[in-house]
Parts: sequence; structure tokens; C-alpha cells
Amino acid sequence: MVVLCKLGVLVGPDNGLLVRAAERLGFKAAYQIDGRRFKGEKVSATFHGRDVFARMAANLADGLRPDTVGALVKELVRLDIPSVGVSDEGMTCTILHVDSFGNVILNLGEEEFLRLGLHDDRRLEVKTMHGRSSASMARTYSEIRRDELGIILGSQGYVELAMRESSAATRLGLKPLDQVEIRF
Repeated sequence: MVVLCKLGVLVGPDNGLLVRAAERLGFKAAYQIDGRRFKGEKVSATFHGRDVFARMAANLADGLRPDTVGALVKELVRLDIPSVGVSDEGMTCTILHVDSFGNVILNLGEEEFLRLGLHDDRRLEVKTMHGRSSASMARTYSEIRRDELGIILGSQGYVELAMRESSAATRLGLKPLDQVEIRF
């Protein structure tokens, strides 16, 4: 799949992962890569992405127009991730990703978060299926006190649950698609 956006071009599978990035980059159109373009080129069964998507990205970087790679795709696959639920008591979020440091990236975007008027010196409660924890707002990872849970706006534009020099995911027993409540 080649996805043309106002701010760039994405190459990857149509499995629901490109949609969020495409929307943030100003989605314009998507094209299904025509497999016949790779006739005679070796495509591994285990590294299909490397063999197809990397070659396609190189061709696009070399000047190939996105609208020439294959048929126009009418609709991209979307992951079934619930939207953030907001109430007077707090918000219910879904975990999008746990990074290699154990930071828990939520589906709560920066705009929604700032609209709630939360600020750096505020303490919140994080409720998971395993229990409750106190968390403090922070601007950076280094502002989070050791052995405490912090809530920051990450560089990807999403709210993160994080710990300094430790794994928030391990401490809270969380994995992608789990639900988390952040209570005011």
C-alpha cells in the first residue's frame, strides 16, 4: 500500500496501522501496490515487507509517482480502537502501544488532553484492571520522581504513562488494547 498525504508518502501494509499516521499527515489518496511490478524479483515469505515495501519506498524516493503503483484504494482498513470516553470523573483510554522502555502510549491525543485543562502540578489516579495508582503530571521523563508513575505528552502527540528508569507497563501489568482510566 502506498498512501499519499499532504505532508509525505507512507508505504506499508493495509492492516490498520497506516490510517492514524495518514490522517495526521493529511490523507489524500491510497494505492494498492501492483504485485506484477515485482515479477522476477525475489520476495521472501518471512521478510515480505522488506522485499516489497522497502523497494517501493526506494522507487518513490527516486521519483516514481504514487498514483502509478497500482489501483486506487477506496477505503483503508481501520483498527477497531474505541474512542476516549470523557466524564466528570475522568477519562477511559485504550493502550495503543507499549514502547521498548515500558512507556504506555494511550489513544488520548494532545488536543483532547489540553482541552481538559490538566497542568503539570496536578496529581491524578490511574485505574487499571489490576488496581489503582497515583500519578503526577510531568513535561519530561526526567521530571518524574523515581519509583513514581508520571503522565506526559509524548513526542508522538499522545499521552503516555511513564516511569523514570523503569517500566510503567510492567508496574501496572498493561499491554496494548487494555483499558485505562485516568481519574481527576
